[in-house]
Amino acid sequence: MLFLDTNIIVRLFDVNSIHHSRVRACLSELSSQNIRCAVNLQVISEFWVVVTRPADLNGFGWSPADAVIALNSLKSRYIVIPDSNNTADVWLKLVSTNNIKGKRAHDARIAAAVIAHGIDTIVTLNSNDFSGFGVKIITP
Repeated sequence: MLFLDTNIIVRLFDVNSIHHSRVRACLSELSSQNIRCAVNLQVISEFWVVVTRPADLNGFGWSPADAVIALNSLKSRYIVIPDSNNTADVWLKLVSTNNIKGKRAHDARIAAAVIAHGIDTIVTLNSNDFSGFGVKIITP
């Protein structure tokens, strides 16, 4: 199983992005190989923030109703993994060991959820976000 970072999900729906076709092709290839992909609540909520934020503030400007439709589509295609009992402990170890400050703690939370579920690979457009966390990266 692979984990999909927020930027992958966002670019899947952003037909104007230069990354849209690469992301779509990557996800199609994974699907054709019967490779299961997962997201978590953090990715879902970050997606919500982007798609419902006004377009003039680097968002999509979608209504909440449109965001719900997109998220229901995602939930039908990908596994939504919950935080496990040890996600917080894994996260605390990652941020303390790597001296993480500020918003990079969000990336560490994603890595912690992935590690806690025994998933070893994250599909992302920003490989640097997960450097030092002990996970493999696939970049479309």
